Amino acid sequence: MSDFKDCILGKDKTDKFPGIDGVTPDAAGINSAWFFGIEPGFSLKNMRDYDQGKSKSKDEEYSVEAQLNIPFNRGVFKLIGSIENHPIRHNQYKKYALQNRFFEVGSTGYVKANIYPVAANSVGAWGGREEQETGFASKKEYYQFCDEYRFPIILNWMKKYQPRYVVALGVTQRNKYAKAILGKEVEFKSEKFEINGHTKIIYYYLDGSFPLFIFPHLTGGRHGLNSFDAIEFAARRLNILTR
Repeated sequence: MSDFKDCILGKDKTDKFPGIDGVTPDAAGINSAWFFGIEPGFSLKNMRDYDQGKSKSKDEEYSVEAQLNIPFNRGVFKLIGSIENHPIRHNQYKKYALQNRFFEVGSTGYVKANIYPVAANSVGAWGGREEQETGFASKKEYYQFCDEYRFPIILNWMKKYQPRYVVALGVTQRNKYAKAILGKEVEFKSEKFEINGHTKIIYYYLDGSFPLFIFPHLTGGRHGLNSFDAIEFAARRLNILTR
């Protein structure tokens, strides 16, 4: 378990930024836009492949072509395109992502990160794979370790790399995001809006050294950013609030 702890605390020389996908903050540069999820996704197929020893090697470049196969990343590409006032409908977001190579090794301006670095099929998932990989008998134990020792590292990233804004996905986890990204719980402002009869809510905190937005999930659910209309609304609010 000590090796795993060293890894998630960034002490492994082969991975200084655990939980960050693709380009590192050093390469992306100061004042980049950061996008956070709670933890990397791990599909049921991934789990079966892992259990059967069929796991494929990681795409070391984190190519946009590979990212377009990931629902979360497709949603983030739509959100970035809309924030940048680029058309995203009719697959235009794909063309924009391929043109700009978001999050790829060698790209600049955007960072994709996770609060917790171990991939899981769901927030509650924890089993033999995770226990074997981490040495923690339960997810609660793993979370407690990260909350105490990893969150200060994430906070130091924020201080060092000075994001122009941070977007974190998943409104029910907003207090967790605040502790990791801002170092404390804060009083978020919120706005509700309705798309196709479904209410959605965004949260934001503008009183720190950078704006922090907590948006609904991008990958489905009637309260999520599950349509172009919802994504475009959230992007417009971010742009207006950060003027």
